[in-house]
Amino acid sequence: MSELIVERSVRAEGGEVRVLSRGEIADVLEVRRGSERVIVKVLREGAGEVERCRFEGEVAALAAVRHVNVVRTLRVIHDDEGPRALVMPRLVGRSIREWLTTLGPLPAPLAACVFGDALSGLGALHRRALVHRDVKPDNLFLGREEHEPPSAVRCIVLDLGLAASPLASLTTGRHVVGSVGYLAPEQVLAGNLDARTDVWGAGVSLFEAVSGRPAFLSDDPLCVLERDPFDDLTQREARALRPFEPLLRRALAKRPALRWPSAAAMGEALAGVSA
Repeated sequence: MSELIVERSVRAEGGEVRVLSRGEIADVLEVRRGSERVIVKVLREGAGEVERCRFEGEVAALAAVRHVNVVRTLRVIHDDEGPRALVMPRLVGRSIREWLTTLGPLPAPLAACVFGDALSGLGALHRRALVHRDVKPDNLFLGREEHEPPSAVRCIVLDLGLAASPLASLTTGRHVVGSVGYLAPEQVLAGNLDARTDVWGAGVSLFEAVSGRPAFLSDDPLCVLERDPFDDLTQREARALRPFEPLLRRALAKRPALRWPSAAAMGEALAGVSA
């Protein structure tokens, strides 16, 4: 099992390992050493070339970007083939997805603050010529590192698994790399990706965080090419989205050239919204 490499690395220090989740590419573990807890993301046994490339890309992206609104890496564990595990601080809080599930839509002032943080983190990636490629509520975390005081709560961008992979903008077999419902049109069409792809991801995530429902309800990724997410809104959804509508209409333009050119530019515009 993939956690064995981590167990070997911490056994001498009396560490304990608990599996939090298992994914197609990596397992996520909690490792405890005395009173200290960290999160370890471990590449699964038998990972193929594409999976290892994506994991190595995440390692490289985290090494390149140090920003308060991007998840931090503490160290990297290697095996004979390269990076095998990422050690990260344990976070306290909840993702935007968990917030929506348990508490419902974010109030407009909170959403403006949270997404200002998220765009700041994405901007740090863009300044390093990196594109996240998978911005969605699951990958936006509202909280802090466990050792930090409550006043340090902020939005932290998670999961840079596609951020630096040279294969991330391509299709794998018949499947587009990314998350259906949050894919930008250029991802659906396997086109060129840049910072404006993340602007789209931030836009669909903000739309959902404020309205309480996804911008695109269909399981068909092609729906983003035709559908206007502002059609068929309920009165409550329309009222919640109203302060952000001009910002979101530009962020969700089908043609990248019509969107905000970067997360930083979108963040500046968001700062001027009266929520």
